[in-house]
Amino acid sequence: MTNKLLSPKFLKIISFFVFSFFLFVFLFSRSFVGISVLGFRIGELSMLFSILSMVFFIYLNYKSNIYGEYVTKRFVLTNIFFLFSFFILTTINQGSFLSTYTFKSSSYIWSIGFFYLGIIICKDISISTRIPYLIGFYLIYLYIYAVLDFPQSVMDFFLSISDKYEPHKGSDILIMTLVPLYFVNRFFENRRLSLNYCLFASALFLPLLLYKSRGAFIAFVIFLIFEIYNLRQSFKTSFLKNTFLLMISTFIFIISSFIVTENEVEIDSVGTTVTQLATYRIPDTEKEFVPIFISDGRIYSSDSNLNWRFQIWQDVIEDMQEKNIFLKGYGFNEKIPAMNDPLRAGDDGLNENIHNFLLNVFARGGIFHFIIYLFLLFFLILNLKIIHNNYSFMSIIFPIFLASFFDASMENAHFPLIFYFFIGFISYKDKFFDNRI
Repeated sequence: MTNKLLSPKFLKIISFFVFSFFLFVFLFSRSFVGISVLGFRIGELSMLFSILSMVFFIYLNYKSNIYGEYVTKRFVLTNIFFLFSFFILTTINQGSFLSTYTFKSSSYIWSIGFFYLGIIICKDISISTRIPYLIGFYLIYLYIYAVLDFPQSVMDFFLSISDKYEPHKGSDILIMTLVPLYFVNRFFENRRLSLNYCLFASALFLPLLLYKSRGAFIAFVIFLIFEIYNLRQSFKTSFLKNTFLLMISTFIFIISSFIVTENEVEIDSVGTTVTQLATYRIPDTEKEFVPIFISDGRIYSSDSNLNWRFQIWQDVIEDMQEKNIFLKGYGFNEKIPAMNDPLRAGDDGLNENIHNFLLNVFARGGIFHFIIYLFLLFFLILNLKIIHNNYSFMSIIFPIFLASFFDASMENAHFPLIFYFFIGFISYKDKFFDNRI
């Protein structure tokens, strides 16, 4: 049975469906995963597939350990403990194992299955030398779509088959540019070509991200700094080439800034009511020139979006303290109480994310569940360090997790699926980069 599931023919079929899924996610983002199929959203079905992938891989590794050199036993064992903590917490908090909401609120657990799926698929896949050029066309598409959006007819179509229509958020654009750029920067054997590709793309997207999401913008800048450092040898060329590269990048940045501002790109937020909720709590003593300050034991910010987040995070901690649930958390059967305020639900009433991934893990599962996840991240990084023999991969891991501290990215379905699959995909270092051009 195992041999049949690992046969090249079967893996080819799975690869086709997986890459098709990601293609539509990259093209349509949250609007696609909200489409209903047989009474379930595509996001829910993909999470089920992720669960099956995780269980299958753990079983497969236990029976034969054929992927032992690409994923450590410590990581797999910690993952198993993480799964057990879910079942224990759900039982303690009297949650239902038959509720789709239980698995929706715990999606950060099950999305890890795509890490294993990335490892399995990458084993038997070949990378076309045309991919970097196709990525270039994709990045141009992403930029145009993010600036101009789809025609109203396309929006109406998605609204008729999906639970919501949502343009690419700043966090979506972040991961959908970082993954391709990380890939290209390591695929090209010509490091100068990688540098040019990276700087031109960065100059194009930085104004867009700055306009949409400051958190995503900062994360992208950090990624760019890491990548420039990794490609630093490419600067050891003629002064004329470097000057020309700087001039072209600056020109692209200016043009992009003009395009973004002229087209009034929709700013990332949970709704127009954010400002209402974020400002009514701010003390009258607030000084506009003070970005962050403390009053009566609470943290505030003069920035409405940041203050909105501060108030939610503090409400979560205070509520957990009052209920004495630091050990077991809220569980997975209901919305985190801090998000019950209608003003925090956004214009469509669907937002229930606290916009801080690590705090969400802590709130859902308590301190021990949180610690297990930290160990899981540690072993994931250690696993990649063993494979790559360096920490260059942190150029994509660190910015993505930094962005998740101020956004709902990792609390959604599609974002972590992309992240974990890609991390699993690049775990096959030699296979991944064996067709450099």
